[in-house]
Order: sequence, then structure tokens, then C-alpha cells
Amino acid sequence: MADHSPNIGDSLLGAAFGALPEAACIVEPVPMPGKDARDWRYIVTNTAMCDLLEIEDPTGHRLGERFPEVAEHWCAQFEQVLESARRSH
Repeated sequence: MADHSPNIGDSLLGAAFGALPEAACIVEPVPMPGKDARDWRYIVTNTAMCDLLEIEDPTGHRLGERFPEVAEHWCAQFEQVLESARRSH
């Protein structure tokens, strides 16, 4: 598991996250170049996520960099999840 976050990688939490059998990642919103929207950067990904996506570790890259053909769709989906979480709290 590659990790660009100093808080999770070498910790017990980081080890547990990396060992999850389910695909998992943590992302953060970032500006989408040339658009009035947000892209999402991978902060931490586990091995199962890389295996599922059949890619090298995307940690540190934006969704739009790794998957330009579907980025707008998935960025919109992530926005909906974020908004629903805000409304529920």
C-alpha cells in the first residue's frame, strides 16, 4: 500500500486498512483543471482496490488523471455522497 499521508501508513490503522479484503480508498476533493467542478485525489488505497481496478497504486493521483473517460461521472457521484452526508449531520 502506497501512502502519501503521514498519519496512516505506518500505524496500526494503516496496517489494518491495507489488509482489508474489500477494496477501499480514502480520497480528498481537489479542483478539476479547466472546469467549475471538483476532482478527487487518492490519499490512501489498499491492495484490494488496486487489484479490483487492475492498476498500479493511484495514491497521490487524481481520479481524472487515472480514469479520464469516467472521471466526470464518478466525480459527480462522489459529490452526491458528500452532500448527502452533510445533510444528515
